[in-house]
Amino acid sequence: MRPRLLPAYLALKAWADRWMAGPEGPSVLLQDAVTGRPVEVPPALSTAGTPLRPENVRILPGPGASAAMRARFGGEASHG
Repeated sequence: MRPRLLPAYLALKAWADRWMAGPEGPSVLLQDAVTGRPVEVPPALSTAGTPLRPENVRILPGPGASAAMRARFGGEASHG
């Protein structure tokens, strides 16, 4: 993903998490790979105040992830 597209992607994901996730929560979580903190929108900044780049985001299964999705992530537990 190109760095300039990350803010648009994050905005779309935030919308989907709000309006399309089930009561258990989103199926995917995004985490700052350096600090482990959730990526928040807006803005997509690191804890140092610099814009996040795609390589600095860790994607994890969320509380609403199905067993199949968790298997795709290698069985990682939800963080959140």
